[in-house]
Amino acid sequence: LSVKNPIKRDDLKNIPFNHADGTGRYKPVEHSVLANSVINQINDLGLDIKKEVWGVAHDNLSIFGEVVLDNVLDNPEMEFTVGIRANNNKKFPVTLVSGGNVFICDNLVITGEVIVKKKHTINLNLDDEIRNGISRCVENSKFMTDMVEQMKMTAVSENRANDLMMKSAVDGLVSFSHLKDVHKEWKTPSHSEFSPRTEWSLYNCFNEVMKRYNPIRQQKCVSGLVGLISNN
Repeated sequence: LSVKNPIKRDDLKNIPFNHADGTGRYKPVEHSVLANSVINQINDLGLDIKKEVWGVAHDNLSIFGEVVLDNVLDNPEMEFTVGIRANNNKKFPVTLVSGGNVFICDNLVITGEVIVKKKHTINLNLDDEIRNGISRCVENSKFMTDMVEQMKMTAVSENRANDLMMKSAVDGLVSFSHLKDVHKEWKTPSHSEFSPRTEWSLYNCFNEVMKRYNPIRQQKCVSGLVGLISNN
């Protein structure tokens, strides 16, 4: 999480409640109420919190945060993260995303698997929506760890690696001009952990190069890359 001026959750209650008029069905949620609801529902689900970070936009209309959970993913190389953002001027709804590859920052970009996306309305049951969304995603997290383990056990030949690299460019996941960088990572990995010739290593070769892309493109490319490797 990239936050220039992080704020403690307990101090969110001191932030001025700036918002659009609550006319009709519109009912904005105070930042402290949203943040406390997220933490309370996580605690009620019996999940352990490793870290939480919160930030507020300069106009106090938007909140964004990151909560990293402990002991969810049975994989020391990955963290289960919940990203949060909301805006009280009708710019975007209460949104929570999750996964092992979440990106959220103070320019209000947020990426990940969407688990909650609800407008600020008078009928919004905030606690239930957050609790149910996090619960569903945690239950599905085993799929993520199983997928990684399977990729670690699946060997990749040079021919298949080269074929996947070319298909990734044809599918628009990486630029053709960046294929040489992916290939270099494959031949001489920047990290020794990815020296085994496996799908997991190849996946991380792509990721190393995709770091130069903007967050939205990163998320799209990573999602497409999983499908590419699984289906070829």
